[in-house]
Amino acid sequence: DSVLLKDDTVTADSHFISGASGSHWEIVKSGTDLIIKYGSTSLMKLDTSGNLTVTGDIITNGTI
Repeated sequence: DSVLLKDDTVTADSHFISGASGSHWEIVKSGTDLIIKYGSTSLMKLDTSGNLTVTGDIITNGTI
């Protein structure tokens, strides 16, 4: 399954993507930051300067 969020007129500050057993992902606009959460845990934050803050490990198959 996939979800496409595409709407230039969206004014809500968050979007939920639900999973099984009460789990859910949330995409939140907080001021000028974009935050991705799982449940109540913030996992990633992207600011308008392009800075990305990640909680946890980053795994890559290429150059960072």
